[in-house]
Amino acid sequence: MSRVPKRSLALVAFGVMGMIFLPTLTQAQFPSGPAEDPPTNSLGQFMITPNAAYKTLAAQTLGACYVASENLIISPVLGDFATVVGRSAQMLHGDPNDTNVAGVRVGSATGPLVSHSILTAPGSFIEGPTNTQEIHTAMKHLLLSSTGGITVTAGYDAAAVALGLPLSPGEVEGTSGSPGSFPPGESFFDMFVEVVIPQLGLSNNHFVNTSPLLVVNSNVTTLPPRAIYIHGESNAVPVFFKGSNQIFGYLRLAGHGMNFACLDPNGPPPDCSGMNSHNCPDGVTLYQTLNTLRHAPGGLMPCPQCDVVGPTIPTLGTAGMITLLLVLLAAGTFIIMRRGRGATST
Repeated sequence: MSRVPKRSLALVAFGVMGMIFLPTLTQAQFPSGPAEDPPTNSLGQFMITPNAAYKTLAAQTLGACYVASENLIISPVLGDFATVVGRSAQMLHGDPNDTNVAGVRVGSATGPLVSHSILTAPGSFIEGPTNTQEIHTAMKHLLLSSTGGITVTAGYDAAAVALGLPLSPGEVEGTSGSPGSFPPGESFFDMFVEVVIPQLGLSNNHFVNTSPLLVVNSNVTTLPPRAIYIHGESNAVPVFFKGSNQIFGYLRLAGHGMNFACLDPNGPPPDCSGMNSHNCPDGVTLYQTLNTLRHAPGGLMPCPQCDVVGPTIPTLGTAGMITLLLVLLAAGTFIIMRRGRGATST
């Protein structure tokens, strides 16, 4: 397959390529595998447009985490102190290991199998050409959380398996020369997550996606990388109530900063409005990156079926207004009569 780039309009329009890919020391090649990258800190944030039935509830319960004028739930910046990614041994694009329908092991000799056939590559991910260096990957452990109880979980460790989460596979391809070698490289993940928003107060505050949330980074120089993966390569992803086919809303934008952490482990990252950050420049960078995308043309993922109008104040309607006027008129007549009687008695 030829290396013809397809760029997301949202990312190109913003010039975020230079903003979100942070420089690090390079490596000579992909490290040996299958293996697990060392646990690393990471930060994340998401934005969901709730369906019409839930936007008033969101306005009543989420405070600054809900922007009524945009009908948009914006999470605080969430943190994880032990994000782990499993990776395969190095292979070449198009070789038998890459094309094997059974897949190759990631993480360990007993880790999950990831084949090219199960991957959904983002539009900007440049496949090939043949003999380009690549590895297959999968998120093993991700548990992003906040002090308010909002969480995002993904992976193939015991905790994620117990939640019934599908595998979140991915790939890294070298982009130096043609055929490409590593470093640098481009990387993506097909993420399947469980989001918990307890503040909503529903009987089921757990939400999942059944189609992949595509996150991508076009400048990976180390493993694990220090970079922000952005969901910006697909339409908005439906988010279902867990265990149901009922849609809660649509995930419009998300970002995951690998090797991102607050300098003070006791201090929170930015809240839903980007404030109250305590010594957390990485959190500020992530928040500002997504906030800039959010306000850019095409920055939020397309969602023709989304209700993007904020909650409305209930109105009485014509019949209700007539009834109210009659009640007020009757009340006014009664008051006048009372005053008239008072004046007569005196």
